[in-house]
Amino acid sequence: MCTDTPGEFAWQPGPLLQAVRGGHWILLEDIDLAPMDVTSVLIPLLESQMLSVPAHGNAVKASPGFQLFATQRYIHNDVRVNSFKTNTVVRQTSAEHREDCLAGPS
Repeated sequence: MCTDTPGEFAWQPGPLLQAVRGGHWILLEDIDLAPMDVTSVLIPLLESQMLSVPAHGNAVKASPGFQLFATQRYIHNDVRVNSFKTNTVVRQTSAEHREDCLAGPS
């Protein structure tokens, strides 16, 4: 983020870190196109519920309710198709929370 001083920038959390801290859901589209440095951050997050933020110098534990969903493009005969095949990666939550989500709004 730019500051009031020309040429000076300040670090601010992005959408993933905001979701991890706030216990929100996040959708990552076309995860199969993500560079390895992105997926190398996501794997530990899914396995240990910890997001490493090297540029900021710490790791952040995922708050309750955090969910990560990812999509990848459907490929048929080496051609990308406009429709999407969705693969869902979900961190386990309580059965009660899953039932509330499936039931929808009251």
